[in-house]
Amino acid sequence: MDRSMPPRVLFGAAYDHEYQPHDRLTEDLDLMARARFTVIRVGESVWSTLEPDNGRFDLDWLRPVLDGAHERGISVILGTPTYAVPPTRNRCAPGTTRSKGTSSP
Repeated sequence: MDRSMPPRVLFGAAYDHEYQPHDRLTEDLDLMARARFTVIRVGESVWSTLEPDNGRFDLDWLRPVLDGAHERGISVILGTPTYAVPPTRNRCAPGTTRSKGTSSP
Protein backbone atom coordinates (compact mmCIF):
# COMPACT_ATOMS: atom_id res chain seq x y z
CA MET A 1 0.00 0.00 0.00
CA ASP A 2 1.27 3.46 -0.92
CA ARG A 3 1.58 5.29 2.42
CA SER A 4 1.64 8.72 0.77
CA MET A 5 -2.08 8.49 -0.06
CA PRO A 6 -4.96 8.35 2.43
CA PRO A 7 -6.70 4.96 2.73
CA ARG A 8 -9.88 6.51 1.28
CA VAL A 9 -10.92 9.41 -0.86
CA LEU A 10 -12.10 12.34 1.24
CA PHE A 11 -15.50 13.61 0.16
CA GLY A 12 -17.29 16.48 1.85
CA ALA A 13 -17.77 20.21 2.05
CA ALA A 14 -17.43 23.27 4.22
CA TYR A 15 -20.21 23.40 6.80
CA ASP A 16 -21.07 26.69 8.49
CA HIS A 17 -23.69 25.69 11.05
CA GLU A 18 -23.26 29.00 12.89
CA TYR A 19 -24.74 30.86 9.90
CA GLN A 20 -27.94 28.81 9.60
CA PRO A 21 -31.11 30.83 10.26
CA HIS A 22 -32.53 28.02 12.40
CA ASP A 23 -31.31 24.83 13.99
CA ARG A 24 -30.99 22.18 11.32
CA LEU A 25 -27.78 20.49 12.47
CA THR A 26 -29.28 17.01 12.87
CA GLU A 27 -30.99 17.16 9.49
CA ASP A 28 -27.84 18.46 7.78
CA LEU A 29 -25.59 15.82 9.32
CA ASP A 30 -28.06 13.06 8.45
CA LEU A 31 -28.10 14.26 4.84
CA MET A 32 -24.30 14.33 4.79
CA ALA A 33 -24.17 10.77 6.11
CA ARG A 34 -26.71 9.65 3.47
CA ALA A 35 -24.56 11.31 0.81
CA ARG A 36 -21.57 9.38 2.25
CA PHE A 37 -19.56 12.42 3.26
CA THR A 38 -16.29 11.40 4.84
CA VAL A 39 -15.26 14.88 6.02
CA ILE A 40 -16.57 18.37 6.74
CA ARG A 41 -14.60 21.58 7.20
CA VAL A 42 -15.78 23.85 10.03
CA GLY A 43 -14.73 26.90 12.02
CA GLU A 44 -13.71 29.22 9.21
CA SER A 45 -14.57 32.92 9.34
CA VAL A 46 -15.86 32.62 12.90
CA TRP A 47 -13.21 34.43 14.93
CA SER A 48 -15.81 36.71 16.50
CA THR A 49 -17.90 33.63 17.40
CA LEU A 50 -14.89 31.83 18.88
CA GLU A 51 -13.70 34.95 20.76
CA PRO A 52 -16.78 37.11 21.43
CA ASP A 53 -14.81 39.33 23.82
CA ASN A 54 -11.09 39.96 23.81
CA GLY A 55 -9.45 36.99 25.54
CA ARG A 56 -12.73 35.12 26.23
CA PHE A 57 -13.22 32.03 24.08
CA ASP A 58 -16.48 30.19 23.50
CA LEU A 59 -16.47 26.77 21.84
CA ASP A 60 -19.84 25.55 23.14
CA TRP A 61 -21.55 26.21 19.79
CA LEU A 62 -19.02 23.95 18.05
CA ARG A 63 -19.35 20.86 20.27
CA PRO A 64 -22.69 19.66 18.79
CA VAL A 65 -21.22 19.88 15.28
CA LEU A 66 -18.13 17.89 16.24
CA ASP A 67 -20.08 15.33 18.27
CA GLY A 68 -22.74 14.91 15.58
CA ALA A 69 -20.15 14.41 12.84
CA HIS A 70 -18.30 11.88 14.99
CA GLU A 71 -21.51 9.93 15.69
CA ARG A 72 -22.01 9.56 11.94
CA GLY A 73 -18.41 8.63 11.14
CA ILE A 74 -17.70 11.97 9.46
CA SER A 75 -14.22 13.38 10.02
CA VAL A 76 -13.74 17.10 10.70
CA ILE A 77 -11.15 19.57 9.52
CA LEU A 78 -11.10 22.51 11.92
CA GLY A 79 -10.25 25.69 10.05
CA THR A 80 -8.41 28.70 11.33
CA PRO A 81 -10.77 31.67 11.58
CA THR A 82 -8.07 34.24 10.98
CA TYR A 83 -9.57 36.33 8.20
CA ALA A 84 -12.71 37.39 10.10
CA VAL A 85 -11.26 39.67 12.73
CA PRO A 86 -13.74 40.39 15.55
CA PRO A 87 -14.68 44.00 16.26
CA THR A 88 -13.16 43.75 19.77
CA ARG A 89 -9.74 42.97 18.24
CA ASN A 90 -10.03 45.97 15.95
CA ARG A 91 -10.83 48.24 18.92
CA CYS A 92 -7.81 46.91 20.86
CA ALA A 93 -5.45 47.00 17.90
CA PRO A 94 -6.58 49.60 15.35
CA GLY A 95 -5.34 48.85 11.88
CA THR A 96 -5.53 45.10 12.32
CA THR A 97 -7.69 44.72 9.22
CA ARG A 98 -6.20 47.46 7.07
CA SER A 99 -4.48 46.27 3.94
CA LYS A 100 -3.61 47.63 0.54
CA GLY A 101 -4.36 44.25 -1.02
CA THR A 102 -0.65 43.64 -1.44
CA SER A 103 -0.04 42.03 1.95
CA SER A 104 1.36 45.39 3.05
CA PRO A 105 -0.23 47.50 5.81
